[in-house]
Amino acid sequence: MEVLASPIKFTTGLIIAFAIFVAYTLFRRRSDFNLPLVLYVALMFYMSWTDQVLNPYVVYMGLIFALVLRFEYMNVFLTKTFCYAEIFAIVLIVWNLLGALFGQQFSIYW
Repeated sequence: MEVLASPIKFTTGLIIAFAIFVAYTLFRRRSDFNLPLVLYVALMFYMSWTDQVLNPYVVYMGLIFALVLRFEYMNVFLTKTFCYAEIFAIVLIVWNLLGALFGQQFSIYW
């Protein structure tokens, strides 16, 4: 499990740290801020900038969940459901980015 330093690996580490912070704040029921949207925009730039394999369906579904959470008329159950779905999407993205950072033994293949 050797990590060779490169700008892409450093950027991957920064995105992993930011995604963990966003997942933590979502878990603390702070769904009224726009950091998840910033995360998904950064992930889309990252996917177009590098040749690292991220499943675009997971990224786009997480973006859709983040956009749906911006509606204020949802009840508590729907808000919790979409929040947990978004956290699950972020966990899958972090898991695959860890696979890109440390090697293929961490990756989930779908």
